[in-house]
Amino acid sequence: MQSITQIKDKQRELFAQMPPKKNQYVDFTRTDYSSPLKTTIAKVIKAGNATRKEISSYEESINIIQGRISQSKNSLFVDMTADNSLVITVPKNSDGSDIELLIEINGRQVERNIIILEENSKASLTLQYSGDGFLALTTDIIIEQGAELNFSEVQELGRNSTLLGHTEVKVHKDAKIHWNVITLGAKTQSMERHIQLLEPGADGKLVEVFFGNDNQLFDNNVVIGHKNHDTTANALSNGILTDSSRNVFFGLIKIDEKAQKTNSFLAQHTMLLSPNAICNSIPSLEIAANDVKASHSASAGQIDQEQVFYLMARGIPFGEAKKLIVFGFLESAIARIPSDEIKNRIKQSIESKWSA
Repeated sequence: MQSITQIKDKQRELFAQMPPKKNQYVDFTRTDYSSPLKTTIAKVIKAGNATRKEISSYEESINIIQGRISQSKNSLFVDMTADNSLVITVPKNSDGSDIELLIEINGRQVERNIIILEENSKASLTLQYSGDGFLALTTDIIIEQGAELNFSEVQELGRNSTLLGHTEVKVHKDAKIHWNVITLGAKTQSMERHIQLLEPGADGKLVEVFFGNDNQLFDNNVVIGHKNHDTTANALSNGILTDSSRNVFFGLIKIDEKAQKTNSFLAQHTMLLSPNAICNSIPSLEIAANDVKASHSASAGQIDQEQVFYLMARGIPFGEAKKLIVFGFLESAIARIPSDEIKNRIKQSIESKWSA
């Protein structure tokens, strides 16, 4: 059996070998991975009927996540650094568990979160990010047979913050995830989000709404892995960029050879409100099966001036007309979110950022 030192050494070796993501606009080769970090644990604001367990054993934490299918520079960095883990478990056959976690940044931090929904359970989980500093984290979510999770991420970090994250969701037979992502804060964000549909009947939905201004940089990767037959997925990312903000989106639908009867769709749309704002969308398909439905789309464009003129001709001032068009553009994504509370929160946050 490997010692903890051997495990960490192996992870450091893998981390060193894996290059940071590179593309036309994002270069994380200068990210500071060497300065000291402290391992922190997310605060549990609400737990419902879920159990909370803090694991301080490095070996035990690593054993729980050994089954992770995907890995990245971000996940390897957390795995070789974080000693503690927060494990939230929703018990079998429980219904309506309401869970709320808060991650507060103050300095340089690393966190590992593990969420487990046992068979036929249902839960709503909200993960909030606040504060200012540097955060690297992984979140591993396991949704067992027949379970359903409504998962909302709300990222409103301070403007000097850096966020590096990796989340993998494993969805088993007849299980479902509805993943809602709100991205508003941080100076630099690099997030990996993976949905692995492991067994027949697994269903994954993801909706992201983002709003970038000033010189914010959002680097978002979404990977949907269809591992078995009769699985479904739908992912939509809609966002606004203004000033000199940038968004880079890499999306991949990956269908394995035995994943026949798959139905999957991925879309990313951005509205640019400034000539200096930049969006780079790269949706892609990797298909090894021959009886599937899979497609993707992407667009980036400015406000339609004819729409502005139409509204102004009816007495609506220019600024208000522009705002109505922008909010209408985001509504197609917001409408897909099942929680009215999260919908209202998104609208209030965007309204606040728009007025700033």
